[in-house]
Amino acid sequence: MQVYLRLFFIISMTTLYYGCISTKSINLSAYGSLFHHERSLDVRELEASRILKINIHRIEVRPDDITRLQNLLQTNTLFVPIDTEQSRTDTSDLTPLGSPRQYKPSDNKDISLASLPISEREAYVRSLEIQAVIRLLSRDYSRRTFLLILEQLTNPFEHVQNEVFDYIMQADATYERYIWDILQSGRLSQPIRARLIPFFLKIGDRGIIRLLILLEDNDPIIVDAVVQTLITLYPNYDNPQLNLMVESPYYRHWAPAWLFAYEDPNAFQLAISLADDPNPLIANATRQALLSSRSDWLLQQAEQSLQENQSFQVRQLLIEYLVRFLHPAALYYVHELLLSEEPNIRTYADRYIRNSDSAYYPYLVQHLTNPETSEELLIALLPYSIQFQKLSMAEVILPLLNHSNDKITNQVKIFFETTYNQNNIQKLLLQYYFDHLNPNTITLFIMNLFISHNNTLILTPNAKIETINSTSFAFLLHHIPAQTWPIFISHIRPTPLQVYINQIYTLFIQLQKFTQFSEQNNILISSAYTLIHHQATFNTQQIKQKSTLSNLISVHGSDVDFYVLQEKRQARDTSFSTLRELVARQKNTPDYTELVKYHALLQEITRMFLTIRVEHRSFAIELLEKNSITEQWLASASILKEVL
Repeated sequence: MQVYLRLFFIISMTTLYYGCISTKSINLSAYGSLFHHERSLDVRELEASRILKINIHRIEVRPDDITRLQNLLQTNTLFVPIDTEQSRTDTSDLTPLGSPRQYKPSDNKDISLASLPISEREAYVRSLEIQAVIRLLSRDYSRRTFLLILEQLTNPFEHVQNEVFDYIMQADATYERYIWDILQSGRLSQPIRARLIPFFLKIGDRGIIRLLILLEDNDPIIVDAVVQTLITLYPNYDNPQLNLMVESPYYRHWAPAWLFAYEDPNAFQLAISLADDPNPLIANATRQALLSSRSDWLLQQAEQSLQENQSFQVRQLLIEYLVRFLHPAALYYVHELLLSEEPNIRTYADRYIRNSDSAYYPYLVQHLTNPETSEELLIALLPYSIQFQKLSMAEVILPLLNHSNDKITNQVKIFFETTYNQNNIQKLLLQYYFDHLNPNTITLFIMNLFISHNNTLILTPNAKIETINSTSFAFLLHHIPAQTWPIFISHIRPTPLQVYINQIYTLFIQLQKFTQFSEQNNILISSAYTLIHHQATFNTQQIKQKSTLSNLISVHGSDVDFYVLQEKRQARDTSFSTLRELVARQKNTPDYTELVKYHALLQEITRMFLTIRVEHRSFAIELLEKNSITEQWLASASILKEVL
């Protein structure tokens, strides 16, 4: 007996819960609870929730109830259509179409909205009421019902949208044009539009055409939904429809998005090859299709394809794809985008490199040191060296100062001019300078760089005369422009060093003039040089004889020195007589005038040499000797006074 009572109780509760077969359990009259504003929101919510829990197939919805429900749905819309001026389709007197949909139990959750503001709570209750009305109309596919429910796709509540989709997906192909119209109206969000796309699978060839048209949509959500739908229809990329599309010049731009959706290497290669199509529409469609599709598989294929021989257009697309989704390999390949003819792509690559900061450094070094890197690419990459102002970068690009392309060397110069004040980079430059003291491009650049900053480190490490590098000093004397020397000298500190360098520089200039005189075809000057030489050798021998004690030790030795001195005196006297006779004959000639200037120059050289402190004269003596002058020769030049 207890078993029968329990069974009766279960059947009774089930009947009460799911409703009766008659519509009398639902008040659809004007005095019902749905949308009844004089009833409390709690009552209205309870009524809507009760309807949503009832098995709709157990409810008999009569024609007059359908009309009343349609009116409720039409007059209680939660949205205002965007295109309010668009004429509405006449939905009166339409016969029902379509087949009843299969019932799916609602999974509505008991959401507590007691804490929400009244306006939000009321909007929620009304959304439940709209869902309940749609549920009651779910077996009616009259034109008016379909269009009214279709309008609810713009309802902001997801549970209403889900109810609408359940209804639409049970409709037949008759309503395809209404779905297409609202899909193209611009009133739906992209995710909602994407959910409508599978509907077109049931329409046959016309539906496929609709799907292919949607491939031109600029929104990646729509394109992805379309290609995923097409893949369910054609699991293999080698299908007649796609092959026909690829071969057709009119529809080829639809193919890339479809091809990229297949995780097939052959399909991928076919798709990227379209980036090389001479038709810009097809090439751009390929680019848009790839850049709007992100998947690990596509990224892997892009990286692998870059390791193979590809055209520049294809490589550019693949690299841009890696860069867009921050693939690690993008850092290695992004430099190629800098050579693009499109300014926006070059800007895109530039921004990516600069934002990568230190992560890009090893790749930049790799490209700068690669002998196969083109000049055009070097020019594009070198500006980023400024972003890494450190010693290792200086070591990498210093050899590029020898490059034959001026644009490259100018970029390198900018780097060192920018980083000049860094001590470690100064040490690098000085080390190269002292190791390569010859007039090569790099050494001359370093020289000019330090001179332009009035830096004496290329002469002496501690600004002292005693530590001057004579080899460097000689190099500077020959290669610093004459107009630069006065400025450089004026900034040298301390003063003793400044005075000394000025003395040496002045002596150097005087010796250059002396060389010019010596190179003249002037018999007076050559005779004067010979006379001074004989006077110097005579003076040297005379000093030697006076300083030796050989005459006290060996009479024979004394005789030898005496005869040598006599020979030197005789040679001097002969030269003296010869020059005097020449002067007497050519006193009013240009050669004589040059001889006078020559004598004056020798006096200036002598005075300048004597102004240099004795302990600092070693370098000055080197300069004299390089011009075939000795201290004794210079001291003997005064003999010309007796001739002139």
